[in-house]
Amino acid sequence: MRKTQLDALAMGTALNDRYVIGKVIGSGGFGIIYLAYDTDAERRVAVKEYFPVGTAVRIPDRITIDAISYRYEDDFKKGRERFFNETEILSHLGSSTDVIKVYDVFSANGTAYYAMEYVDGLSVAEYTKRYGRISAEQALFAALKISSAFTLIHEKNIIHRDLSPDNIMITSDGNVRIVDFGNARPFSYNGENSITVALKPGYAPLEQYQHYGSQGPWTDIYSLGAVLYYALTLENPCDPMTRMDDDSELRAGLSPINPQLAAIIRKMVEIKPDERYTDDRELLSDLKNVRLAAKKFNCSIDN
Repeated sequence: MRKTQLDALAMGTALNDRYVIGKVIGSGGFGIIYLAYDTDAERRVAVKEYFPVGTAVRIPDRITIDAISYRYEDDFKKGRERFFNETEILSHLGSSTDVIKVYDVFSANGTAYYAMEYVDGLSVAEYTKRYGRISAEQALFAALKISSAFTLIHEKNIIHRDLSPDNIMITSDGNVRIVDFGNARPFSYNGENSITVALKPGYAPLEQYQHYGSQGPWTDIYSLGAVLYYALTLENPCDPMTRMDDDSELRAGLSPINPQLAAIIRKMVEIKPDERYTDDRELLSDLKNVRLAAKKFNCSIDN
């Protein structure tokens, strides 16, 4: 569900004596993202505001946010804690050039905010809508970049859990970046991961449909494989339960693609976790052995 302009802060609103709010550039179930100007650092940034759909409301001053009723106060506060958790996760990933960077975190107006790097570009979903399916060479480039970022993310025992065509950005210089860590969570290799169910149909593996499914790097690897499949075919992958009955659609979609790359994607999206890549370095090694020249994206992106 997208936020309407009525829910958003007015353009020109000042936050934290530093950020001047501009237009809305994104929204979702837990927040609104604004283009803003950082007057201290003299640069454009993106500012994310915690504003959960269904549990919060902006009161008549058109700035302050509160729980929509007493009944939702606990949900609102717990969600705000998770919002801060997202910023904590991102702040620990700052050394990766392929992950969005957080500059500042603060509380104001009854809610929470963080200022992050503004990425000028298009999501994979927007890019393919504008330019059509990507080439195998572009898919290889994206897979190499994101797999490399995964090695850092997963080494810190964090999984993204929400990789999809909406939160991989193709930047104006032709690179790719991972954004939106709102569903990211720590994980353990001991197999005792009781993690809240959070999924995006078509891009979530089987274990994300299960309260006690063991989630780890293999979970994000599945989602990346599904994104690559979509970008190469313009078809959303079927959910894993459907694929257990009939996986012919996915196999047919991969058949025209470079055989080496298709085999890697097929292994990335295996339904059973133990049949997938479970190690980022193994995936990265196989990608580097594909006999294709990885190619950056068209950089003439005009938003």
